[in-house]
Amino acid sequence: DMYVGYTGSDVMYPVNLTYNTVGCTSTASGIYTTRQKDSSAVVSDAYKSLASLTEAKGYKFGTCVTYNQIMNDKEFCNLVAKHCDSITATNEFKAYSLLNQDACQKSEDGMPAGMNYANADAIFDWAKANNLKIRGHALVWDQSMCSWFFNEGYAADEVDADGNVTNRVDAETMKKRLESYINQVMVHFEEKETDKNNRVIYCWDVVNEGLTDEADGSGGDKDHYYIRTTRDGKANPFYEVLGYEYIKIAFEAARKTINDNNITGVDLVYNDYNVFQTYNDKRNRVINLVKYLNKDTKLVD
Repeated sequence: DMYVGYTGSDVMYPVNLTYNTVGCTSTASGIYTTRQKDSSAVVSDAYKSLASLTEAKGYKFGTCVTYNQIMNDKEFCNLVAKHCDSITATNEFKAYSLLNQDACQKSEDGMPAGMNYANADAIFDWAKANNLKIRGHALVWDQSMCSWFFNEGYAADEVDADGNVTNRVDAETMKKRLESYINQVMVHFEEKETDKNNRVIYCWDVVNEGLTDEADGSGGDKDHYYIRTTRDGKANPFYEVLGYEYIKIAFEAARKTINDNNITGVDLVYNDYNVFQTYNDKRNRVINLVKYLNKDTKLVD
């Protein structure tokens, strides 16, 4: 949401922007007006793309996108197509967007079924048509994850008087579900790649934000690489059912999919925020986690 305030007044006025407008205020009366987006100047041949500048330094330049932007915001799309060489879907590739509870409940083998790929496919197809690469984000993330995915029969949570979910599946069942989910998603998008020498998806964030970044280690397993046990006071369901090894299980499943399907040119990545900062030891925590994951077999690229 955006709000506009006038000088000398404590009143804040809400402003509604559509995908195709940008806002500005007049200099005298403070009246809010809108004008149509226009990307024509910044996508002209007068400018080099920002991606070409970062490519010279050895890294990609990109942004996050949504299905609605791809479908409805032509000017934004023009800007991205001109200046980026990589995009990341904000939510459409994540499990809570892909999983289908009804289809999972009807699954004959008990494994995840009937994934909702439509919006993610649309982003993939748009990227391919505009010669953009995609960072697959993300296969495993505890934030906003569907709690029913961890329950018997993919049913809604059954909670006791203390707030504990009582119908979680056992660890072995959960491991099979997670392995199946990761394999299905990776294979689905691999089958959409028509030119393996110029592929769209160049990496997968296999696990996202798996470590606590609290300086005192709260919310994490201090004995096992500070792997996140809770987020905002709520249990991490992956850790709850599978323990600290859920991150390794996820990477092993992704690596197996890579090997079994002879997939080349796709990196498997551990993704997190604030890794460049050292005040809370986040960087060293990530380094130690990756060393653990790659100790016996290289799982993380």
